[in-house]
Amino acid sequence: MNNLLFFTCHKQFPCFEAWSTLLQKNNFLKTFDVITFNDTGVSEAREIAKITENFPKKPLVLSTPNVGGYILGLFKDLSICYDYFVQYDYVFHIHPDVYILNDSKLEFICEKNKNDNNVFFTSLYTQGRDVYNTDFFIFKPKLLNKNIFLEAEEELNKLPNDKKYAEKTFYNLLHKHNINILNLERYPNNLIDGKNRDIDQLNILHTHQKLVL
Repeated sequence: MNNLLFFTCHKQFPCFEAWSTLLQKNNFLKTFDVITFNDTGVSEAREIAKITENFPKKPLVLSTPNVGGYILGLFKDLSICYDYFVQYDYVFHIHPDVYILNDSKLEFICEKNKNDNNVFFTSLYTQGRDVYNTDFFIFKPKLLNKNIFLEAEEELNKLPNDKKYAEKTFYNLLHKHNINILNLERYPNNLIDGKNRDIDQLNILHTHQKLVL
């Protein structure tokens, strides 16, 4: 398999210090190509390039002025890079402060489902069962017929003000196109407790504190 680890980040470059260690330790992930996409410009890109020098594969470090903001930023980044994704079997979208501590379960999931028609591997979020986590998800770009990420702003604008968030936009975007989805059971009862960011059932840790390994 030819796979990509795609980081979307905003002022999170110190998190890549832990990722340098994690990618060395995780045999599946260390085979991935890496793209980091930050929305704060060239100076942060330089910091990321410096920190990620020890990655098993040298990452492609991309930067842009803020193009999407807090809600639409990740969708904008994905849409910009869409044409680059099509060469890969799997793309792991992730934020730098979301750490895959052990990749064995994810490797098993990818191997098991590599020939099926599931396109996105997602997980439900605490706000309800009609929203998906955006901190980490997997997709098979070769099974997408178009750049659906371009439509995120349109879907966001359809939402009432009290539901204008990325997780709801993501859910509506996938279901609008009747995309086949595999639910990843990351948390008990499939729902994260927003106040509790312990290591989940896939050995992923989302913490807003710097991880020291």
